[in-house]
Amino acid sequence: MNWNYISGFFDADGSITLAKPNKSKLKTVYLSFHNNERVILEAIRDFIELKTGAKGVIISKAAKSKNQSISYDLKYDYFPKVFSIVTKLSVQHPKKKHRIDIAKRI
Repeated sequence: MNWNYISGFFDADGSITLAKPNKSKLKTVYLSFHNNERVILEAIRDFIELKTGAKGVIISKAAKSKNQSISYDLKYDYFPKVFSIVTKLSVQHPKKKHRIDIAKRI
């Protein structure tokens, strides 16, 4: 596992979202990795925790139909955690790069 792998994985199967948790709070940043293989997300989570100290949570999502399998999200919230991760990534996806730039300005 290395940052190049995680960067590519994020470009393909990741997301970054800026949202308000509720009306009284400022915007916060959420970072997620999505996959059907929990073991891959566990390896990413363990690497990120080892390198940055940021702890992520893996959440399972039920299949939407009988033809689909369970999927998983590795989630990070709150800016200090997310910032410690995105500064290590070399994201190439234009929309995700743009959102990261906006998040850094918050």
